[in-house]
Amino acid sequence: MPTQTPTDTEAFLVFLADEVKNGGADKSPEELLQTWRAEHAGVIEDIRQGIADLEAGRFRPFEEVDAEIRKMFGFSSK
Repeated sequence: MPTQTPTDTEAFLVFLADEVKNGGADKSPEELLQTWRAEHAGVIEDIRQGIADLEAGRFRPFEEVDAEIRKMFGFSSK
């Protein structure tokens, strides 16, 4: 059975519940939002950088990387 990736809203709700449960109940909604954004800012920047690398041609096909890793660790091919 395939799993469904949570939406941003669902992930934010889980974050809020965890924060409140772990002592963040005294934080304002704005403070919680700022914490969420700070924790996810790096992910967003990494995605932007990945897109820029792809557009600039700085990538290797999966098949090439897969073959290299399999050879490096002695895994059989598919």
